[in-house]
Amino acid sequence: MVSELLKSFDLNLYSSDIPGVYFNEFGEYVDEDGNLLTPSQIDEIRHKDDYEDDYYR
Repeated sequence: MVSELLKSFDLNLYSSDIPGVYFNEFGEYVDEDGNLLTPSQIDEIRHKDDYEDDYYR
């Protein structure tokens, strides 16, 4: 029953300055599924292009 309620719950997500990362109604960083992101996950997403170049040098 709880899972049915969660599936029917509409997420209110607001775009952030980071592609693929959003704000929820509490101002927390979340992904497109509404999962909370840690600061390290946010940094990883924000700077992922920076690290890929160093890996292949």
